[in-house]
Amino acid sequence: MSREEYERALKLGRRAFAEAQSKGKSPYLRVLEDDKAGIDVDSEVSLGTMDIPLERIVGTSAHGRSKSFAHNFMPILPYGTEFGMKWSSLCDHHLEEGIRHAIQVYEYMNYYYVVEGNKRVSVLKYFGAASVPAHVTRIIPRRTNTKESRIYYEFLKFYKVCQVNYIWFSQEGSYDLLLQTIGMEKEEDWQDKEAASFFRSNYYEFRSIFKEQNKAESLEITTGDAFLKYIMVFGYKDMYQKSREEVARELEQLWPELELLVAEDPIGLQTQPDETPAKRSFWGLFVPAVQKDLKVAFVHADSIEKSSWTYAHELGRTYLQDTFADHIETVSYENVPTDPETGCEKLCEIAEEGYDVIFTTSQRLIAACLKAAIRCPEVKFLNCSVHVPYQSVRTYFGRMFEAKMLIGAIAGAMTETDSIGYIADYPTASTIASINAFALGAQMMNPRAKVYLEWTALKKPQEHPTDKLKRMGADILSNQDMITPYYASKQFGVYQLMKDGTVRNIAMPVWNWGVFYKKLIQSLQSGSWDNEPSVKAINYWWGMAAGVIDVVYSQALPDRTKHLVEALKRAIKEESMMVFEGVIHNQDGEVMVPEGRILETEKIVTMDWLVENVVGRIPGIDEVTAEAASAMNPIII
Repeated sequence: MSREEYERALKLGRRAFAEAQSKGKSPYLRVLEDDKAGIDVDSEVSLGTMDIPLERIVGTSAHGRSKSFAHNFMPILPYGTEFGMKWSSLCDHHLEEGIRHAIQVYEYMNYYYVVEGNKRVSVLKYFGAASVPAHVTRIIPRRTNTKESRIYYEFLKFYKVCQVNYIWFSQEGSYDLLLQTIGMEKEEDWQDKEAASFFRSNYYEFRSIFKEQNKAESLEITTGDAFLKYIMVFGYKDMYQKSREEVARELEQLWPELELLVAEDPIGLQTQPDETPAKRSFWGLFVPAVQKDLKVAFVHADSIEKSSWTYAHELGRTYLQDTFADHIETVSYENVPTDPETGCEKLCEIAEEGYDVIFTTSQRLIAACLKAAIRCPEVKFLNCSVHVPYQSVRTYFGRMFEAKMLIGAIAGAMTETDSIGYIADYPTASTIASINAFALGAQMMNPRAKVYLEWTALKKPQEHPTDKLKRMGADILSNQDMITPYYASKQFGVYQLMKDGTVRNIAMPVWNWGVFYKKLIQSLQSGSWDNEPSVKAINYWWGMAAGVIDVVYSQALPDRTKHLVEALKRAIKEESMMVFEGVIHNQDGEVMVPEGRILETEKIVTMDWLVENVVGRIPGIDEVTAEAASAMNPIII
């Protein structure tokens, strides 16, 4: 019996050996001496005897026995050797009594290297065991600024809380996120043996299902990565009530999102609408295309009356309703909860009303939107945000910085004091890009112009932004993009502060959400929606050329200035002029965009610096209101 088992293990070992050689990789076990060569060791700590996960045992402490095994710990020496006979004897022992004697290992960077017990590890791995008892000595390397080191030190902090050594992540921040998600963030939480056992059993049951679905290891992520994603979408507390088949089905629904975790370029930014109709069959050319009737829901985090952002999207909804007349039904839902679980429940309730498309108009709803999209795959969900790596949810946003550059050019041309005020709300990347574009526009028209930046979302403002900017000598101000019905005011867009205390509006940027929604619905009607690549997170990021962003002027704008701004607008639309084209310096004088270079899209949507003629700073997340903080750092599952 044991000989037959050895021959099977030998085949597995030699197959793994040959596959590794064909890929130019080492076919043998990893060796600790090699892996930590040249690394400064901070300390060694004895952890005592504990169960360790077999999947984290990757090699030996020294070269001695490394050549007896393939890299998967399966044997590669013939049966008749002393090695083969001892392996077979251990196999018999395991089948009759079980291997209980502890091995001896070093733990380094959360991998285990065997000092004594290589053949026991090999036998247990062959039979698919989950863990083995071991005497563990932890080798702690000095902290460095590499991603691998940062994750390892996060693991050490996590281990101190819960003593869990069988879960590993490939993304920073995951250990803290796991503790938050399962509600066990303190050491005393893990002293509850029932709760700790519940976590272990849930994880290992999930691990078994994940390994089964990922047999060919086509998905190169850790089980921990997949587990965290799963419980954030489908919940943790109710896992014990689910059958293995239900968890497997939910994991299958989640698979497209897991694939994006390892994609080299997961986000597909579409900067222009694809208005190419879907291909039709030969006979279909003789049949008129039928416009499909759609039910569309608009879900807002705030109220229409009190939020200018929500009001702008509501105007877009009514435009969409008027455009498609009898072929579309639209409904708005206001003040929907933004926490992932409650928001998801509400979105699922809405989906059950038979809607084909659901637009969620706030980035604060992105986590709830993803959870609902995975649970309700028959509905098309979109969220108003940008640069989000989800395949189940498409996102959409406008390149408002294009309009802000023109508004800045107007401000630079109109100022008499060379001092321009800019009042911003939430310090998100899109807002920062708009501030910088505005400042570059002002600098283009007036090299002496300074843009004084103030924020409305600070927890403890020392002075009202408008009063402070007046005191600093600003005669032109840029404020919110449009009015809020509940708080009607002339302080929107770019306006001039008159000597008599009144305000004279000059121009304002415009979000044409109606045009945006029309084009998105048309892509569904025409079939071009399905032209998008299926392995990308689709982000629609359209600008002036698509007609979703614009600038309107008042009669106070001089004709010659208007003529110049219109020329700039045409250049932006035709892409003969780019907003973030070098040379561009930041506030410290560093070159952020060299001469003749154009700032990459990725760096625009993640912008976290200010250009040289901006006076002010970007506040930290702890300095702003809770609402602003949630916009700066939305819950990304």
